[in-house]
Amino acid sequence: MRLGQNNQCESKFSLFQDFVRAKRGFKNIDNLPMYVNSFCVVRNLLKLNGNDIARVICVLLSSITTS
Repeated sequence: MRLGQNNQCESKFSLFQDFVRAKRGFKNIDNLPMYVNSFCVVRNLLKLNGNDIARVICVLLSSITTS
């Protein structure tokens, strides 16, 4: 399935690192590009999994446990 220009799902390891960094820096507005990147990753995962939130959570959990 083609995701478009903002596909950020190159590696499940960088995905986990992006979410950890976003969680740590949520208080700082300078981290806005990181929030946008994380949003794009989740949106692309929803597209890949047919808007099935349970499946997206499983994908995220599997990427967290393997890193």
